[in-house]
Amino acid sequence: MGNRSESAPAPGVARDLGWLLLGLGLLYLVPTGLRPLSNPDEGRYVEIAREMVASGDWVSPRLNGLLFFEKPPLFYWLEASAVTAGGTNLWALRAWPIALALLGVAAVYGTGRTLWGRRAGWWAGWALGTSLLYYGLSQVIILDMAVSVFITWALCAFVLAVPAPPGGKRRLLCYALYASMALALLTKGLIGAVIPGAVIFLWLLLLNRWRELRHASLVSGVLLLLMLAVPWHILAALANPPPGGWQGWAHFFSKDWNGQGFLWYYFWHEHVLRYVDPATASRVQPWWFFGAVLAVGFLPWMVFLPSALRRAGAGGWARLREDSATVALLLWALFPLLFFSFSSSKLIPYILPSVPPLALLTGRFLAEALAEPGARPLVWPMRVLGGLSAAAGLALPLVLLAESARVPVPAVPWLWALAAVLLVGGGAVLASLAQPNLPRAGQIAGVVLVVLLVSFNPLGAWLQRPSTQPLAAWLKPKLRTNDRVFTLLDYGPFQDLPVYLGQTVGIAGQVPEEQLFGAMLEEPATAARYPGLADYLATARLPGVTPNPQPNMGWQPVPGHRPTDYLMDAFLKVFGQKQTVYVVVAADQYQRFRREHPGARVFELWHDDNFVLFSNQPPT
Repeated sequence: MGNRSESAPAPGVARDLGWLLLGLGLLYLVPTGLRPLSNPDEGRYVEIAREMVASGDWVSPRLNGLLFFEKPPLFYWLEASAVTAGGTNLWALRAWPIALALLGVAAVYGTGRTLWGRRAGWWAGWALGTSLLYYGLSQVIILDMAVSVFITWALCAFVLAVPAPPGGKRRLLCYALYASMALALLTKGLIGAVIPGAVIFLWLLLLNRWRELRHASLVSGVLLLLMLAVPWHILAALANPPPGGWQGWAHFFSKDWNGQGFLWYYFWHEHVLRYVDPATASRVQPWWFFGAVLAVGFLPWMVFLPSALRRAGAGGWARLREDSATVALLLWALFPLLFFSFSSSKLIPYILPSVPPLALLTGRFLAEALAEPGARPLVWPMRVLGGLSAAAGLALPLVLLAESARVPVPAVPWLWALAAVLLVGGGAVLASLAQPNLPRAGQIAGVVLVVLLVSFNPLGAWLQRPSTQPLAAWLKPKLRTNDRVFTLLDYGPFQDLPVYLGQTVGIAGQVPEEQLFGAMLEEPATAARYPGLADYLATARLPGVTPNPQPNMGWQPVPGHRPTDYLMDAFLKVFGQKQTVYVVVAADQYQRFRREHPGARVFELWHDDNFVLFSNQPPT
């Protein structure tokens, strides 16, 4: 940390980035193969990519064979390249989230170094790359890391463009801003443009810097954004028009699914209704949810953030308005927090875009604090960190004892070991600070952090929903051309099954909500894999009915008849035929099926603690 003379030349960008990305790359990549695909999220997004490769249709995403318009396709395209290169190899499948996470770190490092010097960039990169939320999402195949990194590129380009003199460098940064917004928009929809656009607008408004627009390449930049982002939307709309034609735009602004096409579902249902309507979102959380997630997700660096914010705001607004980069970073951190807090749909990964600006502010504070005698501003935050670590080490065994029935047995020794590391490590940090020995305290805290991060994948393998990979490995060699495979009652735990089987499956007794709109658009083509779909959708299309595939949710189209009964009755007819049918069901649902349908001729073929595989034909 610091015997280098300040007059000595700072290490070059390439050297710094090399060490930063090598260290984080090993931390990200090595453990990622220790955890199977998670359900439903990773199974869902890999399957969409697999079906793109299998079908050659790169315009209309499909999930288990059904049109799937919840999100745009850029991440699916990237993941499809991983499927093509590595099949179901976990390192290949998770390569893109990891690569994008490293590119986000590189952008933050470069921005911090350009604004405040090498140390600020160095610490900002480490703070981002090893924060709990950022690291965790680098290990998961979902869209949030990708959209967050593209937003990070956009706003880092903006922050660096502002002080750049008019000319080629500024113009290039502006084009990077617009192109990154387009990539973010193609990854997760309008928030990819709304978040950076709102941050920039509020920055212009607060600082009255509208003159900056004269050198923002606004016209050509917006054209670049549109050229990149709009073509797919046009192609998808043309490929998936409303079944009844393009008339009736008044009907477009409603919650009625009937007669709608891609534009309604993608823009109105997914962007508007999911934001404003709790019934559509079904992901309601309290208003303070994202504040708590951000506080925990930015650990361990969160302990330095209050000091970083206090130092950034020293001198009040009069001084702050002269520091345009800090104002931009504060707006960047706050806007996603407030925007998503007002949303009716709240999931933990949504708040990730707020983490990079906090890392930049923290990196600047750490660089300045380390330059002071004895790094005194870091002592109290490090004490808080040691106390939190020790407290977590004490609390974790209590949680294990209270939740012993719910914790998988293989995870218990690892969790006890992790509790010991947290407790001993936190105590050692506090003891080192008492001597005082701040460098040693920092080294111990770093070791504890690495152990905590490396534990993510092994623990996740035991704590996440079980994988169907062992079942699929047993079944796949036995499948013949005309055999049919169904999941029973709940598709969520089985979204990785089509990935491992290399084919779509039928779904019995349920039409998952995320697939229902696709089923309505292509009913004839998909009815064979969704027995009873025609009767189910006929009722769903009744005026005023909002389709909901889940039982006991208030939709009773026929008195005393659950919605899923249409589907189950039709499936039992298929199951009773001579064609071989394989059925995968959760172990706790298997006995329910046998109890409710005692007449079904069932041959159990394979089971473990989580799943049962049975057939209508005896084993051969």
